[in-house]
Amino acid sequence: QPLFNAYKAVVSTQSTGIPTWLIVTGISSTVVVCLQVIKSIFTDSEGNSKCVCVDGVLGLLHLFNFCWFICGNVWVYKLWGDVSYDPLGDMYCDKTVYLFAFWSVTAAYIVTGAALVICCLICICATCCG
Repeated sequence: QPLFNAYKAVVSTQSTGIPTWLIVTGISSTVVVCLQVIKSIFTDSEGNSKCVCVDGVLGLLHLFNFCWFICGNVWVYKLWGDVSYDPLGDMYCDKTVYLFAFWSVTAAYIVTGAALVICCLICICATCCG
């Protein structure tokens, strides 16, 4: 459903990046997962990968995904407060598409923040108890 809504949501010149961002993010993430599965299939029992080129492609894809995530941040947060869910409005973007993009970006920050807090707590506990 979000993909179909993303396809039809390209309306205003300032919000066109959001549907494109969602579609490209989905495709690139799927490619990363597929390449990681291929890499794990061709890894021997000692952990040596037989597909060196896959490592290089994965590295480039991770770099691309990081830069693309920053673009998504700009497109999504720039419209916060100005987005209109009225199809006749000036800053129209489909509500489902915008909210899905907004919460995808926000969830990434929440998970990253939680992981950092947990790592800090583990380090503090290891220092105090160890």
